[in-house]
Amino acid sequence: MIQTLALKNFKCFEDFELSLSNLNILSGINGMGKSTIIQSLLLLRQSSENNTLDRGLLLNSTLTNIGIGQDLMYKASKTDEISISLSNLENNYSWTYQYDELSEYLKIKNTNIKDFSSINTNINLFENTFDYISAERIGPRRSYGRSYYDVYTNNIVGSKGELAVHYLLEMGRSLHIASNLKHPSEKSDILELQVNAWLSEISPGLKIHLEDFKSANLVGLNYSTSIGELNYDINACNMGFGVSFILPIVIALLKSSNDTLLIIENPEAHIHPKGQRIIGELIAKAASNGVQIILETHSDHILNGVRLAVKNKLIASELVKLNFFYLSQNGVHSNTTPQILFDGSLSSWPEGFFDEWDNAINELF
Repeated sequence: MIQTLALKNFKCFEDFELSLSNLNILSGINGMGKSTIIQSLLLLRQSSENNTLDRGLLLNSTLTNIGIGQDLMYKASKTDEISISLSNLENNYSWTYQYDELSEYLKIKNTNIKDFSSINTNINLFENTFDYISAERIGPRRSYGRSYYDVYTNNIVGSKGELAVHYLLEMGRSLHIASNLKHPSEKSDILELQVNAWLSEISPGLKIHLEDFKSANLVGLNYSTSIGELNYDINACNMGFGVSFILPIVIALLKSSNDTLLIIENPEAHIHPKGQRIIGELIAKAASNGVQIILETHSDHILNGVRLAVKNKLIASELVKLNFFYLSQNGVHSNTTPQILFDGSLSSWPEGFFDEWDNAINELF
C-alpha cells in the first residue's frame, strides 16, 4: 500500500506531499490539483505497462494524456527537473526526470531504484491488482468489446468501463466476493448475483442479462426489471447513463481483494442521491478489506455514505483520509485534511468543503 506520494514541479504543484491510507477522498473546487494527483500515478503506471519505467516517463498512452513537457512542468519552476516519489512501509521509490519542453517522453535523470524487476511486487500501483475507472466512462449500448488478456491477466474492467460486461460474463458465476461486501438482500456471494443486488439500489428490481456473441467478439447486454409480479425486458440503450456509469465501479469494488489499488473518478455521475450514498458505503466497505482506494468526488452524498460507514463501524476512522484541495492566499495549491471521527462527525469543516447545501439554505431562509 502506498503511504506517501510526493511531487516536485509537477503541473500545479511546486513541492507537495500527500499522505495516503486505505480510503483517500480527493475533493475541492475544480482546477485545484485533484486530477493532478491521480495523473501522477497513472503516468507511472502507463510507463510501466509500456516498459519505459526504468528509462523515462511516457506522457501519452492508454491511461492518461498530458501532452508534452511544457504541459507537465510547474509554470514557476526554478529548475529543469520534475520529480515523483512513492513510499510504502518498506521502501521509498523516486524518479527525477529531465524537462524537455516539446517532448511527450521525459528521460530519467536520476532514480534511487536499483532493481526495477522487484518494484512490480513491492508496490500496488504496478501489480495486476490495479484498476482505474475514469470520469469519462462509456454510456448505454447494446454490446461491448472483449479482451481475454485484460480480464484474465490484468484483472481490469477498463478505464472507461469498456470491459466491465466481458468481465462479468467471464467471472460473474465463478468469482466469490468478500463477505462484508454482500448486499443484505442476496445470500449468495457469487459476483453476478451481487452485482444485480447492488444495482437494485440504483434502480429497484433491475437485473442484468448477458449474451455471448463470440463470433462477433462482442458481449451483448440487456436489462429486466419487475413491477409487482410483472417482469419487463429493457433495451440497454433505454436504461440511461446512471446504470452504465456505475456498473464498472460496482464490479471493480466487488472483485477487489487485499492489496488492490483502485482509482475511481466521480462515482456519483448520473446517480440519484440515495444511490450515491449507498455507493459511498460500498466504497468504504471495500477499503476496510485492505483495498487502497483513491477517490475523486464532488458529492456530499458519497462523503455521507463514508461517514455513515465509519459511524456504523464498517470501516475504522483512521483508515479514511479526507483531502480538500484549495488555492491559498499566496497563490499556492494546498490541501487540508479534516478527519472523520468515530461517530461520523468531522474534526473541522473548511470553507468550501461540501458546504454549498448549508450556504444555499442560509440564503433561502
